[in-house]
Amino acid sequence: IPINASADPSEDEMLISKGRNVDMENSTIIDLDFNVEKIVVTVDVNATTRLVLFDRSTGNSNIISNPIFAAEDPFLGHGVLVWTTYQHMDPINASSKYQDREIQVLDLTTNITDPLTADDLDQWAPMVLEEHYVYRQMNDDGSISVEVQQKEASLKPYASTILQIGVVLAIVLIFINLTQRQFESRKI
Repeated sequence: IPINASADPSEDEMLISKGRNVDMENSTIIDLDFNVEKIVVTVDVNATTRLVLFDRSTGNSNIISNPIFAAEDPFLGHGVLVWTTYQHMDPINASSKYQDREIQVLDLTTNITDPLTADDLDQWAPMVLEEHYVYRQMNDDGSISVEVQQKEASLKPYASTILQIGVVLAIVLIFINLTQRQFESRKI
C-alpha cells in the first residue's frame, strides 16, 4: 500500500533548520490501526513522526497531523480517529506548557479536527467508544488515571432543573414588571 508521508518542503526545511534530519527514503511505519474503510499509520521520518490516513476505497493518503510535531497512538473507531500529539518540535527542551502530549480528534464524516485536551497534563493512549473517549493521564501529583469523556456534552440533572426554575422565574418577573408598568401608567 503506498503511504505518502511527505510534507510541504517548507515544513521539512523548518525541521532541518532546527537540526532534525528528514529521511523520507528510510521512513518506517511504527504503528497502525484500521477499519473496513480506512488505515491510519504513524510514520517515523527520523525528524518526527507523522500520522497518515489512507482511504482504502480511493487509494488516497494524507497527512492528518501537523507534519512538524510528533504524533502517535492512533485509534480508529465509531467514525472517529483519535491520536496523541506534541505541540512542540522538541518537547524535552520546550517550556513546561509544551512538554506534555495532547489528544486530537478527527471526525471522519465531517473531516474536522478538534483538540480533546488542551492543558498542562500529559495524556496518551486514546480510545474511542460508542459514546465516550477514554485516555490515560498523568496528574499533577504524578499519579496515572484513566479519564472518560462523553462525546456529546450534556447538562447534569441538577443543572437542567436549575435552568428550568430560572426560566419560570424570569417569566414571572417579566409578568410582574409588565403589570407594574400598566398600573403606573393608569395612575398618570
